[in-house]
Amino acid sequence: AGGEVGEVLGGDVEVTGHAAAGDRIVAAVALPASYGELFVIENDMGRSLTDHGHAARERGVVVPEEREIAGRDGYPVHGWVAVPEGEGPFPVILQIHGGPYASYGVHLFDETQVLVDAGYAVVYSNPRGSAGYGRAHGRSIRQAMGTLDYFDVLDFFDGVVGSDSRLDSQRVGVMGGSYGGYLTAWLIGHDARFAAAASQRGVYDLLSFYG
Repeated sequence: AGGEVGEVLGGDVEVTGHAAAGDRIVAAVALPASYGELFVIENDMGRSLTDHGHAARERGVVVPEEREIAGRDGYPVHGWVAVPEGEGPFPVILQIHGGPYASYGVHLFDETQVLVDAGYAVVYSNPRGSAGYGRAHGRSIRQAMGTLDYFDVLDFFDGVVGSDSRLDSQRVGVMGGSYGGYLTAWLIGHDARFAAAASQRGVYDLLSFYG
């Protein structure tokens, strides 16, 4: 309390838990090629104590590329694109997370890897309503799902696909679960571009908020 704040572990990591004893810190982290590892940080140096991601790396993991796109109202939308090896053009899947107060991150995500392995490029973002970007971002679609979030996922998708020749804008699909299932259904009810959609375990009746 009252001290200076400094970074002790940075880069493409998601810290899911930590503990400290004296000058030693242990952190549980997820990485682009691992669901989770234990790191120890001491004397301003960090090293991994585990290597649980080795099997995934040996089988081949595509590391997603980070993007930020300015939406139609200028609001920044942050996310990623994962692309198979090669020149393409590859069919593209727009992936939408649940919640909506949840978020995608840099950790290894099995659904994305399976889709990329099947030959699809995958575009996914954290639109307004997502966690991790402050209170205003998270509450901006409260009791208003299918508004700013709808614009954000489409604007991010258009911005990424339109700027990458590896992605085929004429062969696109959309998928999501829970809130992502709801927004998938909302998207295909308002936009005809998608050749296929997988709306999984979604909330479709907002009056009862059930099923």
